[in-house]
Amino acid sequence: MGLHLGVSADTLKQEMTSNSLNYGQLYLAHAIAKAANADVKSILSDSKTKLWTTIIEERKIDKKQIAADADDLEKTIKSSGSTK
Repeated sequence: MGLHLGVSADTLKQEMTSNSLNYGQLYLAHAIAKAANADVKSILSDSKTKLWTTIIEERKIDKKQIAADADDLEKTIKSSGSTK
């Protein structure tokens, strides 16, 4: 996830812990920040009081782009796993 988002694993772990997020929520925060050209801290702040769909709509982000990015990440994770 870190390489896909351009964020170090240590940073992601710290953000997850300090914001009580799971991987999906953290990914969404970074994907929205990237798509909106915004600071992830502002997205994380918004997420404490708003639904993710509201944040996406308010920042005028294409939901299809976020979904496509998530699909790409999933494929990357699956392809990097061990194959038997």
